[in-house]
Amino acid sequence: MIKTSKHDKQNYLHFQLDSGLRILVVETPNSNRFAAAVAIKAGHFNDPQDCPGLTHLLEHMLFQGTEVFPSQTHDFMHVVNNCGGRANAWTSQEYMNFYYDVNAQFAEPSLQHFSRFFVCPEFSQEKIEQEVAAIESEFKLKQRDEIRRLNEVHKETCNSEHPFSQFSVGNAETLVDNSFYTIRQRLMEHFEHYFTADNMTLVVSAPFACEESKNLIETYFEDIAVSKSLKSAPLPPLFVAENLAVQIDVRPLKNIKRAIYTFILPSEEPDYSAKSITYLSCLIGHECDGSLYCLLKDAGLANGLTAGCGLDDGESLEFNISVQLTDYGSQNLDKLSERLFAYINTIREIDFAPHIYNEKKKLAEIAFLHMEPAKPIEWVSQLSLKMHQYPIEEVIHGDYQMSGVNRDWLKQALAALTPESLRLVVLTPESKFDHISHYYQTPYRISRLDREDMQKWASARLATPLKLPEPNPYIPDRVEALDSCHADNEPQKLIEENGVTVWFKQDQKFRLPHGHIYVSLDLPNSQGTARKHAMTRLFIEIMMDDVISENYPAEAAGLCYNISPHQGGLTLHFNGYSQKQAAFVSRVLSQLRLRRFTEQNFNQIKQKLLASWRNHQHIKPANALFSQLSCMLQNNQFASDILAQHLSDVEFGEYAEFVVHLFDRVNLEAMIFGDWDMAQAIQIAEDIRKSLYTRSKSAGEVARKVFALQEQEYSYHLTTSHSDVAVINYFQADEVNEYTTALYMLLNQILSPIAFHDLRKEKQLGYMVGSAYFPINLCPGLIIYIQSDNKNIWDIQDNIDDLLEKLPSYFEQLDEEKWSNIQQGLIHQLNEQDTSLRACAQRYWMSIGLKDKNFRRRDKICGWITDIGLEEMIEQAQLIFAKKEYGYKRLVLTSNQDQAINQQLDVVNSFEITRHFQNQCGLVNL
Repeated sequence: MIKTSKHDKQNYLHFQLDSGLRILVVETPNSNRFAAAVAIKAGHFNDPQDCPGLTHLLEHMLFQGTEVFPSQTHDFMHVVNNCGGRANAWTSQEYMNFYYDVNAQFAEPSLQHFSRFFVCPEFSQEKIEQEVAAIESEFKLKQRDEIRRLNEVHKETCNSEHPFSQFSVGNAETLVDNSFYTIRQRLMEHFEHYFTADNMTLVVSAPFACEESKNLIETYFEDIAVSKSLKSAPLPPLFVAENLAVQIDVRPLKNIKRAIYTFILPSEEPDYSAKSITYLSCLIGHECDGSLYCLLKDAGLANGLTAGCGLDDGESLEFNISVQLTDYGSQNLDKLSERLFAYINTIREIDFAPHIYNEKKKLAEIAFLHMEPAKPIEWVSQLSLKMHQYPIEEVIHGDYQMSGVNRDWLKQALAALTPESLRLVVLTPESKFDHISHYYQTPYRISRLDREDMQKWASARLATPLKLPEPNPYIPDRVEALDSCHADNEPQKLIEENGVTVWFKQDQKFRLPHGHIYVSLDLPNSQGTARKHAMTRLFIEIMMDDVISENYPAEAAGLCYNISPHQGGLTLHFNGYSQKQAAFVSRVLSQLRLRRFTEQNFNQIKQKLLASWRNHQHIKPANALFSQLSCMLQNNQFASDILAQHLSDVEFGEYAEFVVHLFDRVNLEAMIFGDWDMAQAIQIAEDIRKSLYTRSKSAGEVARKVFALQEQEYSYHLTTSHSDVAVINYFQADEVNEYTTALYMLLNQILSPIAFHDLRKEKQLGYMVGSAYFPINLCPGLIIYIQSDNKNIWDIQDNIDDLLEKLPSYFEQLDEEKWSNIQQGLIHQLNEQDTSLRACAQRYWMSIGLKDKNFRRRDKICGWITDIGLEEMIEQAQLIFAKKEYGYKRLVLTSNQDQAINQQLDVVNSFEITRHFQNQCGLVNL
């Protein structure tokens, strides 16, 4: 029997077909979704050595038609979209995963279509060429991704006999015919070799009885190829002697300063239930007083540290200690390494501390007991993979099982934390190099560690006694939810007076001992200039850094918090076990006013934040345009380069004076949602108010503005450091109400598959292509976006205009049945049941932020979606996309490396673009 959590009300049926295909059916009676996933035990590690990326291409090709549903007449993605669902797939080192969901009424036809992926893929030559081009675009899109660039250096400096060393994504250079095989032959052979029943798992989730799902599966999956008893050869070692005791200097594109200490430990896979690595990770990665992190931070060497495992291939395990370096740390790496090994050598000599593991075990048990259900599409994807990794009884519980530390493994692991088994990777913009990686062009240098340094590190010991984490006072004692005694259907106001509004709702649905508390603070003294916004962001960073050690026990016990900036000030979000959360909230709110920072701390965090903002120039051009669009359409929003410019010359004295007055005036809106009763909520609300208003005066809300496009076409250009071109077209609703919201949502449901098919699949304009519903505050909007590595701005814009001109012909293909499916699909998406307390909390808080005080906006939008007829939709679409004398009523943003494109485009920086645009606009009536 499958071990499930207390709150899992779903039914499970596990069975196996005669072919050997293992299947799990999930009955979800409260859902209106049907979802399915197939996991195949084959990934990048299974690529032929002379054809890297073949498995990735195979993943793409399964969506490109089958013998039963040929690509010329059937498009699975289009079918799923019309059925109110979505589909996707991914390929990892060892697995492939395909998954989709639809409205439950379309279960049978969609499952039939999906099943043919794994029986008779078409592999048309035209589609192969199309998908190779798509993979080439995907490769180029992520060529500047720092994780991929670093990963390739790891590949080039590990054992070349291990499959990890191979290029895994593939591109136009590797996915080509050769004198022995065509790519089509390769794909067919690869498919036949790995897509066999014993190498696959299938999971289906449906709102009907398990037996009904079983019958569907037996009908459509009975002809999966019979097992060929695949036997994998043992993997060679990931690293051999020449790959260890080395330093690898890497030069990143961004201003990153980081040292990664990677040690090669014994694999934990044979004893997965022990999870002994959690004990080691806590010993080295905890952030309490006396930790390695504090040791390095106090010495001015580091301002961040994480510890945990990387790749575990069943033979060995990577254990990584990643240290974010200060400028001083990057210049004194030997001092850092000596302190790090002093810490490691000392923990090797101490006695086992069982309370550290036992606390982790208890938290894992509580987490499993109250595991929140995932969305069906996510759940089937996860379970299909877990079926390969755990016995069926543990397919849900396996990730949470902690059977006790394997002391033999721990002893071996501690013994392996030596300079001899170290790979030290150092990333700085100043790193010297003598190699350039083949595909991602990453500069690096590999050298042997100095023997004298290694001896010094091996003998290093801490000068003061090691201080382990104390027993955690935040571990919850109560693990059951309170009796529900507050039966309101929606959050109600506890307090509404003098600039203070506090909402409350006791959870009745999920019955978990968890809660969420949101605290939004409008701070008038943070407003007015980019400089004030920059200093507010710096305040958040300094505050979070200052309290890391103090608040670590709470976070380790599952009490999480985050502070984020918003248009009018900042928001604090707390979540986790409810029993001790209220006290923690009061603690953090009191920390806001303590202002415990030194000039050294100010300078370190300032430089860290400046580096982060300046690294923004390296993000994908399309993402840069999304960010720019948000800044242009709202007040009090500033691009990263503008914030960096203003913060760069802020001195300690000016910042200190700013912080003194930051909370002089405060407008508070908060929500308490979860496992608290009314009396507790009232006390929490009073504590929040007292924490904030002891030394502050109440204030009104900071005005949120949205700028309205006038009757003209706007065009602006951003210069970026990226070689790709990006174009965004933004269309804005003329009015703000539930009707226009429904209209623009429906319009995107129609446009999205058309844009994807026309601009990406047919015209191959790029890999990052599509349309999206793009609201700003309450104002509906729609964007068409393209990022391309092979087209110029004018070609892309011409193709977008061509698409807009052809839209009437696409609309003509819609009939009442298709229109009804689109309407129902969108309504199902909007009305999808909250599957977790978190999702429910987010929905309520978003409604509060949008001034939906009665929490009825969604219902009204769904009402309009139902009422809008096809003819009305077509008429409105023609008005929205009407070409007038001046062009279209839209905002066009473009970017590339060129300083000047054409005199029609205003080539200025982000701030000037925003100011110029806003001066030409009116204001949206919100």
